Amino acid sequence: MPLFKKKEIGESEPTKEKAEESEVWTGQKWEYKIEPAVRALSVWAIDPLNKLGEKGWEAVGIVYDAKLSQTYILFKRPKT
Repeated sequence: MPLFKKKEIGESEPTKEKAEESEVWTGQKWEYKIEPAVRALSVWAIDPLNKLGEKGWEAVGIVYDAKLSQTYILFKRPKT
């Protein structure tokens, strides 16, 4: 599903009236979860990740906190 409506070739820029009557955002809404990598991976075991995947969570990023020497994994899933 595209995030924004596709603009056709030759289509004029939307006027204020056109913009008010058309929906601009057509994307999916998401919920996010941040887990410490140690908890999510349990010493690099794949099973905890599969369990999160079965619940609809997808790993989308990794963040390292240098102050706490901790790695975190960012998960997202479609909002229901």
